[in-house]
Amino acid sequence: MNSIQPHIMTKRWLMLTTLFLLPLPLHASEPVSVTGTARSMEGDLLYKEYHRLRFNQYNVDYQKPDGQWLAHKQISYDVTEGIVSFELHYPGTDRLEVVTAEKGEVTVDIRVGEKEIEHQLQYRPGDVIDAGFDPFIRSSWDDITAGKSVNIRFLLFRRGSWINMTVKPIDNKRCLKQYQTDITRCLSVRPESLFLRLLIPELLLGYNDQKRLLLYVGPSGLKLGKRKPSNLVVTYQYLKRNKS
Repeated sequence: MNSIQPHIMTKRWLMLTTLFLLPLPLHASEPVSVTGTARSMEGDLLYKEYHRLRFNQYNVDYQKPDGQWLAHKQISYDVTEGIVSFELHYPGTDRLEVVTAEKGEVTVDIRVGEKEIEHQLQYRPGDVIDAGFDPFIRSSWDDITAGKSVNIRFLLFRRGSWINMTVKPIDNKRCLKQYQTDITRCLSVRPESLFLRLLIPELLLGYNDQKRLLLYVGPSGLKLGKRKPSNLVVTYQYLKRNKS
């Protein structure tokens, strides 16, 4: 029986375990606009993210360096239940990824041309889907600031399964070493499984004292083509808008 090469297994898991670390507001009415800048580990610009909030609908537009749109994402976030649903599509392609979450159930629908993959999973309170990761961090803030680790069950929507992960506070120097930002909390995110830790790189998240996500270091959750880097750096800037 042919064995799978370790680097191939790692690449497959990278494609399946990436997080969408989107800085969702604490409240649906919070008037905050966010711009994210994604660069390779060498500093090359990969894309920019433009976040817009209207009521409970959160839109993110991803723009390539040449000005063309890479992807558009619509996120519905139920603040009360902490449940995230979303649609992600890529302009100029026939790829569409949809995750619909309701109490007790999650449906994943991935369409590429005539090919369609669908998953149905059970959802339980506390499970984290996609951009719900950031609100989870803020809801666990007291434990994190006390130096405690927190565990989550995160949805790998392209794989159609859940993965148990550990979020651990680490030395801020890990986040500040290469990135000049106002980070006061540096977090490490890794799978609980020791085996998966061999395949999946550690993710780094940087927050400030206002619980705002400032930095993400890890794989991208977007389809970036054949030259997709294994890791990238995303920095976030916040612009407060006047309430109308």
